[in-house]
Amino acid sequence: MRRTFFVTIAIVFALVSFYQLTAVFGQNALRVIAKGNDHPAMKIIDLGTLGGTSSQAVDLNGGGVVVGNSTVAPGDSTRAFWWQSSSMSPLDAPDGFVSQAHAINDSGIVAGAVISGDAPSAASWPALWVDKGFTQLPTNGGSQGVAAAINDNGIAAGHTVGKSMNELLVWEEGVLSKSFPISE
Repeated sequence: MRRTFFVTIAIVFALVSFYQLTAVFGQNALRVIAKGNDHPAMKIIDLGTLGGTSSQAVDLNGGGVVVGNSTVAPGDSTRAFWWQSSSMSPLDAPDGFVSQAHAINDSGIVAGAVISGDAPSAASWPALWVDKGFTQLPTNGGSQGVAAAINDNGIAAGHTVGKSMNELLVWEEGVLSKSFPISE
């Protein structure tokens, strides 16, 4: 199963084909900004948290928006965040759910997942955030899933897992457009 997961993620990123730069150092998410063309100097910015003890940047778009995940209070749950112009804000999620950001495109659409329950019985669903508002994506019958990447055309890719199936999924404008079964 572990091998299938890594192969799935590799294929998902190949399907969407995007490249961004983020960096994580220590407990809090940091943003690395390149300055100049010939000999770029780096500037590191501590993005902070949503009130918890740690955060992690996962993607950066061309407009300088960083998305990632932060604890909201010591020992509490994790929320996806949107960071722009020195301000971090949580991304919307249903009450009682944990949210995770995985990618952002240059239009500001965020791909990720919402999770209910605690491990090992937690369930996750692929999600998009448009204008920071949450939309759950269809899973084609799978019991769990995640939107792992999104390109600048708004095409998202991810995967779903079910009792008897594993699939790579592609969504266009929030609608499931393609599925590719994965065999073990």
